[in-house]
Amino acid sequence: MVTIVSRHSTGFTGVKQAIPGGPLYECDIVNVIDAANMIIGTRKCQKDLRALSKDEKDLRCIIKNAVKHGRFHQSEWCELSKPDTWAACDSYKFTEITWIEAARKEMECEFYVKFCIGISNNIVITISYHTS
Repeated sequence: MVTIVSRHSTGFTGVKQAIPGGPLYECDIVNVIDAANMIIGTRKCQKDLRALSKDEKDLRCIIKNAVKHGRFHQSEWCELSKPDTWAACDSYKFTEITWIEAARKEMECEFYVKFCIGISNNIVITISYHTS
């Protein structure tokens, strides 16, 4: 049985694919995110956050920054780490100054973040966060 955990739920075909007409959450995310519970929806996202020394608390600022100052990439259906659990997500690319250990200095890096608002409207699920 397939479970859709995102507020947007129409048009699911059972496979990872782009959703035309996005962004799905651009108008709502800034209003919802401060009061929302933050959930990391995939093991890869959790691993990438750890590698970048970020956590769930950082995601609020990351997502706000991406929506306000980044550029919309696409909306798409994504499967979470729990099998047969899907979400309709928006993805953004944005630039951030971050410490690069190999270079031993701060540098501008392009990041990619993918998220959705949950069905209950009080959860934000992050599917992906990494450098581009």
